[in-house]
Amino acid sequence: MEMIGAGRDRRVVGQLVPPRPARVEVRGTASAVEVTADDLGRFAADAPGRGPVSLRCHLPDITVVTEWIPG
Repeated sequence: MEMIGAGRDRRVVGQLVPPRPARVEVRGTASAVEVTADDLGRFAADAPGRGPVSLRCHLPDITVVTEWIPG
């Protein structure tokens, strides 16, 4: 995962490893944005607000949640 930009113009881009399609929630402290990772596991989303972000990846067999990443 990588954060591009600053303030309200931040964008989160990333890739799931191992690569596979999934539903990815980019979570902020007050809201979330949901996107779909493609067959190569790539995804991108506007960051929801300022502050830290966390990812919740919904895979067919498991849901993975990351720690909060300062932003």
